Amino acid sequence: MAIKIICIQRENSFENPYDGITHVGWIEDSTGKRGQSTINEMVRFIEQYGNTVAYVEEGGKRSYVSVISSVFTARKSIRTYAGNEFTDALLRLPDCAS
Repeated sequence: MAIKIICIQRENSFENPYDGITHVGWIEDSTGKRGQSTINEMVRFIEQYGNTVAYVEEGGKRSYVSVISSVFTARKSIRTYAGNEFTDALLRLPDCAS
């Protein structure tokens, strides 16, 4: 049930750019189904199925999506990582069409 995150929707009013992500667009690997989820929905999905269930692909390399807690707002958000390091692959995705 892996999903590839393909775009993000964001507000620019946050100090931390990850806190500004409001929605993500995705494609389910096994079915090709496309959808869009709020950050809260994606956080619950990742918490339920684990840190390798969602990913971003960039230049043929995968960065997995993990749940993080914001130091600025105390709410949960998501961020990509590869190996043991966080990456900005999520922020480099195009904006989702409204």
